[in-house]
Amino acid sequence: MTRQVPFKNGAPAAMDGKPEIFSYALMMETCKATKPTGALQLVANAAAGQYWDNSDTSLAVAFSQMADLAPQTPLEAMLISQMVAVNTAIGKIMQRGMLPDQTFEGKQMNMNLATKLQRTFLQQIDALEKLRGKGQQTVRVEHVTVNAGGQAIVGHVEHKQGGEG
Repeated sequence: MTRQVPFKNGAPAAMDGKPEIFSYALMMETCKATKPTGALQLVANAAAGQYWDNSDTSLAVAFSQMADLAPQTPLEAMLISQMVAVNTAIGKIMQRGMLPDQTFEGKQMNMNLATKLQRTFLQQIDALEKLRGKGQQTVRVEHVTVNAGGQAIVGHVEHKQGGEG
């Protein structure tokens, strides 16, 4: 379920018959922010360049996209805010590059920029996965040979400081 927050005049508005304080609280919780201004800044950054003419609609759409990605920490919220903005920029630049009256050079420049932004977006996905612990590698040992007189240890090894074992 996507959590929606309506915006009016650039700020969270009342929703479902509840005062606007509930919208602020939902925005702060979703953005993992301790202050409303910090949460609103993240949403405003994510809304930069949205397709919607109305800034309140842009804020609501950006917030919805951020909520869909469910940030778990303030750092994730910052990264997700950037990801939403980059994703929007990719679409806008690709659209601009495909305009019928666009010159060849213009198309090439826009497609090159869109490609760079797509690489950035993929790097952001990797960063988010690492933050969430999904980017960890697992090493699996299939076969170990220990020759006569050799020693092997399988498992976690800790070395203690000082004279302790």
